[in-house]
Order: sequence, then structure tokens, then C-alpha cells
Amino acid sequence: MIMNQTPLSRRHPIQAVFLLGLILAFSFSPANIFGQTVKSDRPPTEELLPESTVVFIQMDNIRDFMTKMNDSSIGKMLADESVAPLAESLWGEAKSAYSEVQDQVGVSLEDLQAFPAGEITFAVIAPRRKDPEFMLIIQTDPESEAVDRILDRGREVVAEQGEEITADESADGIKFESFNVDGTKVTFFRKDGLMVGSTSQDELNHFIDRWMGREVEKVRPLSENRKFITILNRCRGTKDIKPEARFFIDPIELAKSATRGDAGSQLAINFLPVFGLDGLLGIGGSMLLSEDEFTSVVHAHVLLAEPRKGVFEMLAFRPTSYEPEPWLPKDISNYFTTSWDINQMLVELTKIIETFQEPGTVDKFFTETADKELEFNVREELIGNLTGRVTFVQWIEPPMRANSQVPLFALEVKDPAAMEKTLEKIFARANRDQPEDSEFRWSPTDHKGIQIYGMAEDAIKNQMERGRERRRQRQEEQGQTPSDELDIEMNSMQPSMALVGNYLLFSQQSRKVIEQVIETDQGDSESLAENKDYQRISSKMTRLLKTDMPAGIFYADPRVTFRWMFELATSENSKSLMAEQAVENKYIGGIKNAMDQNPLPEFGELEHYFQPQGGFMTSDETGFHFLMFELKAGDEEK
Repeated sequence: MIMNQTPLSRRHPIQAVFLLGLILAFSFSPANIFGQTVKSDRPPTEELLPESTVVFIQMDNIRDFMTKMNDSSIGKMLADESVAPLAESLWGEAKSAYSEVQDQVGVSLEDLQAFPAGEITFAVIAPRRKDPEFMLIIQTDPESEAVDRILDRGREVVAEQGEEITADESADGIKFESFNVDGTKVTFFRKDGLMVGSTSQDELNHFIDRWMGREVEKVRPLSENRKFITILNRCRGTKDIKPEARFFIDPIELAKSATRGDAGSQLAINFLPVFGLDGLLGIGGSMLLSEDEFTSVVHAHVLLAEPRKGVFEMLAFRPTSYEPEPWLPKDISNYFTTSWDINQMLVELTKIIETFQEPGTVDKFFTETADKELEFNVREELIGNLTGRVTFVQWIEPPMRANSQVPLFALEVKDPAAMEKTLEKIFARANRDQPEDSEFRWSPTDHKGIQIYGMAEDAIKNQMERGRERRRQRQEEQGQTPSDELDIEMNSMQPSMALVGNYLLFSQQSRKVIEQVIETDQGDSESLAENKDYQRISSKMTRLLKTDMPAGIFYADPRVTFRWMFELATSENSKSLMAEQAVENKYIGGIKNAMDQNPLPEFGELEHYFQPQGGFMTSDETGFHFLMFELKAGDEEK
């Protein structure tokens, strides 16, 4: 209601960025005073919304959430005496940027901060045989004058746009106000500090009926929706503590409702059973902050129908004991590993494909296309040699550049010697059509006795330079002055592949990550299994899993990632780029001045604020469940 006709992002792009960041910035601002949390004695929102709610996104209490965020690792770091001056200065720049557009918005920053005082919920409702309706619920402070000022400004904007606000009062004495937004009627009411707006008057009436204890005929509340109950019960956590945030989505019903009247989209939805995607019953999750020894705990659940079919039968995750691979470097930033039943995946994929093609199509593809093209039996020599275990790793490649965070994929093989022969066949075929002097040829180079296949580094550099030249030519053709402004320092892109132990490794970006893996495998550097932080995370996972077996595990070390970002932000190259931007943009200039006047300390002084994160995935008769957690600082000895 407080938006002007011309979006701020079109008028002042950099200001729009500042404004989008305010909701996070003011949560850490030393100048911010949220006020007291407003509690409510009304029934829980899930008892007031209808069973046909297909999207439910709720923050239980915005003020409690922000208070706990201030007590998080990031919040404590921003309050550190070595960082606080910079945080305060940046907050000042954000307030200054907002002050310049405050007249356009028509509401002060202080009023915006004071507006939400408790729960915030967004819902999408899909009434039977009707288009979806939307509802926004905000708990406000009934004693705050900021709410009235914001609503008054909203009424002014509606009037400025030539629209009329109509008012009505229900038998319960509740006042409704309605207005049009782009041809859609929106109605809202306020009761006991709660402000509820919706595109449906009927849904608002039903909301009030449930609030007053009256039954809504033929429509049960969301709290009795079986999908909603199953998912959020699985995401409740280890204690009967209400999460700070929850969400629930019924994707199939949402799609059906949103595409009602669109014949093409409805036809596509009718094909979902062919792929087994109609078995996706719902997705939901929750976030808990500052629970026991954890800074945060995030649950997510994918609810699936039984028996599973199609795509979900293909995703045959196998619960097992996941020990970290011996070649994993200690200093990886992210790690995920799982395993699939390869044979079951192929069987289900064949069923799906041959639903649209004649029987035998997949077999014909392998025997008459893949096998002939690669000149070996793909199913036996390549696919048949895989155990099904898949690992994804991210590693920061030195020196610190914009593209230093590189991915690595690994597939476990049954017979490394046989796989080595298969690789030779693959690369021989890849090079067959390339001249001997072509820079696109894949060739092996030795690193500590292991063959790494890839393209020559000079060839990669030549490709990068040709890319820069093409960009300069396009700039000239478009009448622009050729500029190298975006040519920030980049590490060379070197797609590489190697067989290390019984794992086939591939990186689309880096040879160095494979070299590091080889050195770790040979004991020249510490492995992840020897990392005390990983051991702490592993012990927590064991305790949380109890007797369950994981179908996948996660590990992340934010210190590695933030060190890279920290060094990148404070590099001379980044400072030069910011200085160039600051000449023409005073907002970036303000940020630059703030950073110049309040330089950050060495990262080593801050890294204790960043704690390791872990998690796991399990698979049961209800679907896939994910749990992610971050340890609190000071938990090292627990």
C-alpha cells in the first residue's frame, strides 16, 4: 500500500539495493530498538486458515527472531569492538540512502521498524474450482502510532492512483477496508493488533468465523490437513519448542490452482502421473534458533506418496554408514555425499522413456548409438563399474580470486583398473577428431604418480583471452568504449579428470583441486577425517540420528568461505574497482569511505565467530527428511 507508481528500483537502482538490505541491516543496528514483543491469545494461525491452503510461510515472532539473530555468530561478530564501528558506519549510510527516498515512500524508517510486532504469515489458498487467493497476516502493536501512520500513507497512495477505498463493518463490529490493486480487489481488517489482508472477502469472513469459534461449513482448518500435519510434525525438532519460522507448500495443488483456465498448463499437469511426480504431496520445513548447543537447526521434509513411482522411484537413495573419503582435504568449504541404486535408476528411467517411445528404445540407444560412438560397452564398462556413491565438494583454490570456489564431483568405482582402461577409451575417442596440435585435445599429465587428464593451461588462457576480445568487439559494435572494468582477476579454468584410489574425480574448473586431493590421499596433507571440526559435527550427527542410518550427509566450514570473501573484499583489485565506481556513485562512495575510515581487522581475529555446520538426509516411508545445524561458538569441548 505504500508503493509509489514508479518503482524505486527504476529511479535509483543503488537505493533499491540499500532498501532491500534494510530488513537485515536494522536487525544488527545498535541504533535499532524493536520494542517489546507483542503476544496474542488468539488461536494459532493454522487453525484459522482453511485446509485448502497450499502455501504457508510463517515467522512466529519477528522481534524474537531478530533478537536471536543478534545473539547468533554473525550478530556477535558485528558487535565485536573491531567490527562495530564499520557496522555502525554502514548502517548510517543505509539510513542516509533511505532518507533521500523517504518522501517518495512517505513513511519513516522508524515507523517501518516498529510496524511488525510479532507474527508474519503469508498464505496462498486454493478454493475448490476457483483461482488462488492470497492472504497476509501481520501482528502489530495496537498501542503503536506507527501502524496508523503507515495505513494513512497507504490510503493516500490509493487516492493518488485514482482508486477509491470502501469501508464496511461486520456483525462482529470488525471494520473492513477495500481497494483495487491492478484490477484486483484487496480487503483488510484489524483486530486486537492483528492486521489481515486478502484478495478474498470470503476467506477473511471464514478466518474471522474460526477466530470467533464458529464452524465453517464443509471446510476444515489447515491444522487438520494431513499433509500439513505430517510434514510439520516431522519438522518439530527434538523438543516441544515452537520454531521461529515454518513453511509448507503443496506444489501440485498450487500448480493446478494457479493454471486454472490455461489449457496448455493443465495438459502438462495431467502428464505428472506419467513421471510419478503426482506423488509429491508436499514440502515443508522449520527453523529453530539458539537451541541447546546449536546456533540454528533447520528441518525440511519432502512428503511422498507410497508406493513411489517414476522419478521418485529413480531417486533410490541408499541408507548406509558414510565415512569421509580418505582423499578429502581438510580445508574444503562444502561436502555432500550420498549413494543411489544405479540399477533401479536405470530400470525406472527406462520405464519413463518408453512410456513415450516404443519398447526397446533405451536398449537400442546403448547398443546402436552410445556403444558404437564410444567403441566400448557403456552399460558394462562404465555404468556397471559404479557403486552408486556420489560426492560433491567445494574447495577454495589459491590465490584468492573471484572464481576461487571450485566444485569437484566424485563417483566411486568397483574396479579402478578396469575404469582406467575405460577412461583411456573415452579420451581416445574425444581426441580422435582433433588435430595433433589442437589445443582442445585431452592429454594426461603426471602428478605424484597419478594421471590427470585435461587441456593444457596455455590453451585455457588462450580461450579466456579470445573471450575478452569478443567482448571488446561487441562493445565497439554497440558504440561503447571498450572497458576492462569487469576483467577482475580470475584463476584459469582447467576442466580435469583423474582416478584417485577407487574414485573417479571430475572438476569442470580446476586442476589444482585434483592435485590437492592426490596429495591428501598420499598423506602429504591433513584429511577431512582428521579434522577436529568434522569430528565434532560427525559426533553430533550420530547423536541426532540415534539408530537411523543416513541416506546422505552434509558438512560445511563457513570459515573457509568467509576467509575467501574477506580476502577478496579487501584485495587491492577490489579496492581499485570500488574506487572507480565511487567517482560516479555517491552511495558506493559512502561505503568506500566507511571502509576506509573503519578498516576490518585480520580475519584471524574473527574466524572464531564462524562455526562448522553439518546435517544429514534420511529416507523413510513418508519421504525424504533433511536436518541441518550450526554449532555455537564455545562448543568445542562438548
